[in-house]
Amino acid sequence: MKKSSGITLGLLILLLTTLEVQAQENQPWELVNQADNIEVYNRPHPSSCFKEFKVIARIKGSYLEKAKGILLDFNSYQSWMPACNQSKLISTEEESYYHYTTYDAPWPVSNRDLILNVQMEESIDSVIVYQQAAPDFLPEHKGFTRIGKFSGFWELVQENEWFTITYQASTDPGGKIPSWLSDMSTARTPLKTMQNLLSKLQ
Repeated sequence: MKKSSGITLGLLILLLTTLEVQAQENQPWELVNQADNIEVYNRPHPSSCFKEFKVIARIKGSYLEKAKGILLDFNSYQSWMPACNQSKLISTEEESYYHYTTYDAPWPVSNRDLILNVQMEESIDSVIVYQQAAPDFLPEHKGFTRIGKFSGFWELVQENEWFTITYQASTDPGGKIPSWLSDMSTARTPLKTMQNLLSKLQ
């Protein structure tokens, strides 16, 4: 009987998780910001008070390899990622990377740090860079609030003479965050991130 109960509980957890993912995917994206050839969307996320965001840019030209190089240059994210003041590769394990970043936050919010496990999938005309928080990979550092939840990806697609970049992510930075900063993180910051990346490409 105990074994049967365990199996039933496992199936129930699997069912609830599947329903949560389906509910998230069924949520429509809302356009919240745009400029030139960039559009920013967000939608509610079932496991976070922060909205999930997606930013898309489409430009003319061949930029697949250059964009891939920028995303894998983990020691240079501070040169284009807003509020990032430190960025470094801390470990490489076969096709898996561990990347550490710190971010300045406006007073009175404490500064954040984030450890990402990064993996890549690529074909002739596309690259996907997956990012997943790995908060326990390093001990917490004094003076920073460790971001414990982050999941996202960069998708690069070259279609003939057009290049499309999609950046999608959901996060929970932890601690108390003012509503204005929460709104900025899913509207203004993704736009600025993409603008900075495009400026490095062109």
